[in-house]
Amino acid sequence: MFRGYSALAMKPVEFIPPVVALAAAAIWLGSQSRSISSLVEENTVLRERLAAARHPVAGGEEAADSPGHSRATNGKAKKIEWKQIALRITETRGDVADMRANIEIQRLLMELSPEELVAALDEIAVMDLTDEAKRQLESTLIDALSQKDPALAVQRFSDRLSQDGVSWQVGNAFRTWAMKDPAAAMAWMDKQIADGKFESKKLDGRSEARMRFEAGLVGALLESDPAAAAARVESLPENERSSLFTQGMSFRIKAGNEKAIADLIRTTVPAGERTSTFANAGGNLVHQGGYERVGNFLTSIGASKEEREAIVSQALQNKMSNLPQVPEKRVENFQESRAWAAKEAPEALNRLTGEALGKMAARYKYEDAAKLAVKYHEESGNDDVMIAFLSSQGSVMNPDSALGLVDKISDEAKRAEIKKQIEDKKGNRSTR
Repeated sequence: MFRGYSALAMKPVEFIPPVVALAAAAIWLGSQSRSISSLVEENTVLRERLAAARHPVAGGEEAADSPGHSRATNGKAKKIEWKQIALRITETRGDVADMRANIEIQRLLMELSPEELVAALDEIAVMDLTDEAKRQLESTLIDALSQKDPALAVQRFSDRLSQDGVSWQVGNAFRTWAMKDPAAAMAWMDKQIADGKFESKKLDGRSEARMRFEAGLVGALLESDPAAAAARVESLPENERSSLFTQGMSFRIKAGNEKAIADLIRTTVPAGERTSTFANAGGNLVHQGGYERVGNFLTSIGASKEEREAIVSQALQNKMSNLPQVPEKRVENFQESRAWAAKEAPEALNRLTGEALGKMAARYKYEDAAKLAVKYHEESGNDDVMIAFLSSQGSVMNPDSALGLVDKISDEAKRAEIKKQIEDKKGNRSTR
């Protein structure tokens, strides 16, 4: 899928394909109380303006100007004004006019060939633009090229594998290439390793870029050659293998591959790191299909009790990082999450409740999460809720409020231990 830009977030976001772009425009404009006929007219105009921007008009006549395009002369196709497009990207206001202009830009990129995109990237590289404008424009074009010709995108930027933003984008392109032609992608990868392209300057010698690319390659090989995927993981130092399975979108767990991935983790990752590896890999699935996807993962891999509780805990905490802004909705969302946890890991429910609320407390208003912690602690009569909550990062960030809840722990020894932990962390924070 294409990825484009977000002038507000200043980082790549999903690139909107043509049909989806028109639908997005319709939704956007519809929210402004436009009629259906008006939407159709808007979309028709977009098509006509884009066509005029890319092709000469019959008889040599000029069409209306579009963002980033100069008028045609002598019947020649219009020249793309990348500086104007860069300005449009960096100065977007988020209104309807911007929405229309952005769709035009995305449609333009859809029409460019891989060779034209490479030529545009070369042109942009020497333009007199601010660093931020150049970065955003380049990022947009890299993603377009990655969709059209992932192998070309990877090879074009093979000298920038250690550059964070570009490395992330090219890593995604590499995974797409590996899915299409794993042998060619693996040969390219091995050559880069041999040439030292993935060498790290860190003291521990670890290369995040290499792990990102290895994750994409192993994920692709699982589809075509599981034995080769296993050999690939086994060729890595033992202390680096776990991170390969936790590379987020670079290592996507495709439906149907859960068991193969679980077998790979259990046979290649050191025993002491397997549970946390499962937790991170399985817990991330909550962002890719909700709790149902995580539940399917648990069933498919035949998770042990320890693995199950770790995965459920991570899924809950991941979910707590992205809750509604309205407090009442957050409570409702948490209750649904807790109900799911009660089904998947009932024996650990009280601890999982406290851990999840601790994550909520770190992300949102501490007092709101604390009220829920008190509620579930009292309802369950189990100290695990409060112990887990007060041991969380959320409580570390709010030591004064947390100390006011310590006395609710009935176990005297545990109460004293938690109190000391909070006071020590409070002291450490105050001396920084």
